[in-house]
Amino acid sequence: MQNKLAMGEDFAALAKQYSDDPGSKETGGKYENVEISQWEPSFAKAAAELPLNKISDPVETVYGYHIMKVESRSSKPFDQVKDSIRSELAETQVYEFVEKELPGLIETNNLPKPEDKPSQADAPKTDEPKTGAPDGNSTGK
Repeated sequence: MQNKLAMGEDFAALAKQYSDDPGSKETGGKYENVEISQWEPSFAKAAAELPLNKISDPVETVYGYHIMKVESRSSKPFDQVKDSIRSELAETQVYEFVEKELPGLIETNNLPKPEDKPSQADAPKTDEPKTGAPDGNSTGK
């Protein structure tokens, strides 16, 4: 495919023909308006570093190999992204706390275990009969 691209063939047409990527095959290999933070890290790094309109060497990710062409980049003002940055950082701190610090803070757990539930024989008695008959005896015909 790289040879075809080097000879000037259309990137979008080749992507539609050869790509196995369900996320971009039908759009001619494009990931338009997708946050780079949503991409697999090695894919995102390669896309961020590739000069505009240059065809990349094969990029290996956990999903396979990719050939890229970055046609444009955009950035957002800090005011538009600060809430999402704050949320991502808070989420990271919560996960770190739960994984690293919380286990050391938990000393004992005195909650009843599922097998300690009272059995039906230990259940409180009621005045209501278990059968449909008022005196507790069933009559059959």
